[in-house]
Amino acid sequence: MTPQQIGLVYNELRQNRILYGQAVPGRRRSESEREAIRILTAAGGRLGDLEDFLETQGLRLVVRDIQQFGLAGDGLAYAAIRNPATAPPAHLRGGEILRAVTDSRRDETPEQVAIRATFFMLILLYFLYTRDERPIEAVSSFKDSSVDEEEFLSEARRRIDALNAERDDGSDSRRTAIRSAIVGLTDRQLDKRVEAFLGAMKRVGILEEIKDVSVSVGGLPHVAYRQTLWSALEIAENFRRYAPHLLVEDTIEQVEAIGGASEAPEDRQFAREENDQPRDAGDLAEDEVEEVE
Repeated sequence: MTPQQIGLVYNELRQNRILYGQAVPGRRRSESEREAIRILTAAGGRLGDLEDFLETQGLRLVVRDIQQFGLAGDGLAYAAIRNPATAPPAHLRGGEILRAVTDSRRDETPEQVAIRATFFMLILLYFLYTRDERPIEAVSSFKDSSVDEEEFLSEARRRIDALNAERDDGSDSRRTAIRSAIVGLTDRQLDKRVEAFLGAMKRVGILEEIKDVSVSVGGLPHVAYRQTLWSALEIAENFRRYAPHLLVEDTIEQVEAIGGASEAPEDRQFAREENDQPRDAGDLAEDEVEEVE
């Protein structure tokens, strides 16, 4: 593979998340995506140069037969997922998510923003996995996953109400900090941030709209989402990153497991530089996440 070919394939993997070796019904492919597939097919499995380059970007190439994902037809699917042993590339960091749950009109610390983003991400994992007792390795079940804004809000409010009902004597400063950041949102703020969060999940390739499902709440249409194949594959391949968050039931313990909330921002890399985002949310998302498009 020439450097130019590697660059083209990388850009298509970065933009599309999954490259399919054959046409997928209902999905239009650009000419550059078709060219990337031609390059991958012509390589005949000799992808060492591409894999070496992806490794320098903190990524790992995964190639699977599409039938392994429960999809009809023949051919291969190609995906570039993060390598958990290295720092994630810029397009897979959590900046998009953090911006979505930040209200610039309010005096919020990066720590508070990261805690809320993590809280929302954990709820999303609940809908994608825990609720239906779906194993992390069940990649093909991405087609059957679903979540809409109204049920997401309902679950968020349920967890916030449970936290409000807890007695907090202030003896555990870390738990108090996490609890305060989560329950400090008004209903209106929660509505806006959940809407923004789900929109960010779509933009970064974690969720996609379910075209044939419409949800109506109060006479107004609501979009229903499901997990993308890329997200399901990334979580399955890097399951050790996600399993602890799916096993713990206590909301505050879940958030705390991702990063100590009582530590000083500088100790937890809560720098405000453009591409240096809070570690909590970035690690979880996608993590999964990017400077999309």
